[in-house]
Amino acid sequence: MERASQTTRVLVVDDERHVANTLATILQSKGYETAVAFSGEQAIAAAAQFQPDFLLSDIKMPGINGVEAAMQILESVPNCSVLFISGYASDELIMGARQRGYNFQVCAKPVPPPDLLRRIADMIARPHPAPITILNVDDDEIFRYAVHRILTHAGFKVLDAATGEDALRLAKTKPDVIVLDIHLPDMSGFEVCQAIKADPETAHIPIVHLTNTARDDVSQDVAKRLGADAYFTHPVDAERLCAVLRRLGEQGLKKLE
Repeated sequence: MERASQTTRVLVVDDERHVANTLATILQSKGYETAVAFSGEQAIAAAAQFQPDFLLSDIKMPGINGVEAAMQILESVPNCSVLFISGYASDELIMGARQRGYNFQVCAKPVPPPDLLRRIADMIARPHPAPITILNVDDDEIFRYAVHRILTHAGFKVLDAATGEDALRLAKTKPDVIVLDIHLPDMSGFEVCQAIKADPETAHIPIVHLTNTARDDVSQDVAKRLGADAYFTHPVDAERLCAVLRRLGEQGLKKLE
């Protein structure tokens, strides 16, 4: 097996110190640069300084578990690959994270060191997919911020707009999906949707309406007629919203290939 590049940084996390230190020693013997943490809290702090390329972590730990720590780490290190070593390969924490769009991988314990090293090398060699870009349009700062946080936590890249004019301008950058409020200060979300769908450069972009006010069936019918792909109202089910956005974003990327 080829030795890893010295620039490949791996953060090893396990609340059993001897396990974490042993894994770090194995990785160092193959040329990886390592840092070690013994809790989720330590992992988050270490990642901010170490900026790992790869996170190798246990799941079940006191305090912040491995999955929660990984999601927080990816906010500041979005291109970090994540592999969990756990006796809980079908753990509900992993299943919940995958429903939110995180592509976390799991190696079931016990894993022989050669197999683990091979798995890590394969994941590092595989091109890291670019995150799906969402244009988040809402004039209400509280709702816009809340949706931004939900989407960022789920691994999306998020652009924000507060007006219809800004939405039309940013649509020209070709985000993968647009999340669009209905009531905007300068034009309605329906008008924005219609303009985007009428422009050949942006007509392919899926649009998901998300509103706090237009809850009636008539508004939903209008949205569908104008080409919207989905319609949500606040309070929104975060997991369902992210699942729909990921599906629409991935479908759009495949069409452009």
